[in-house]
Amino acid sequence: MERRIFLSSPAMCGKEKEFINQAFEDNWIAPLGPNVDALENEICEYVGAEYAVAMNTGTAAMDKITDKKEFSDIDEIEMAPICGYGKPNYWLSCFTLKNKSKVRPGDIIAALDNENIESRPIWKPMHLQPLYKNCGYFAHGYDVSADIFDRGLCLPSDVNMNNCDIERVISVVRRCFYF
Repeated sequence: MERRIFLSSPAMCGKEKEFINQAFEDNWIAPLGPNVDALENEICEYVGAEYAVAMNTGTAAMDKITDKKEFSDIDEIEMAPICGYGKPNYWLSCFTLKNKSKVRPGDIIAALDNENIESRPIWKPMHLQPLYKNCGYFAHGYDVSADIFDRGLCLPSDVNMNNCDIERVISVVRRCFYF
């Protein structure tokens, strides 16, 4: 069996482990804290700005898949649109399938799993999760988030992926449409 490709595995090296241990010792297991504050201050100092905001796009490995070229000939796949007013951000390796598609997200997830490749449905909307089933939700006539959840999936976007891994993912997805 080929090496497992994870959806997104932890990738820590160098000082990252030291910072993680410090976060546990300081009890700052949250998206903010002293390390983030220090990073923002260093960025301000470096670029001469008054303010800076640290952000994480999550991944870096999937530009080839998410640049829309690898699946552009598959009419059933809809990649996120690129707005004409800014630089596209391709970090997120998600797509939806058109309603007319005979292939369903579960079919692709199963095919990837058979090849030892982790994937998953797009995030389940809060109002569809059991904990929040009795909470108010405003669909405004059309439940966009439920529709995206029903038709969408997340491909692996692990920073540890190499070109061979990316080609494996692309190949499996393409086989779902061109058997």
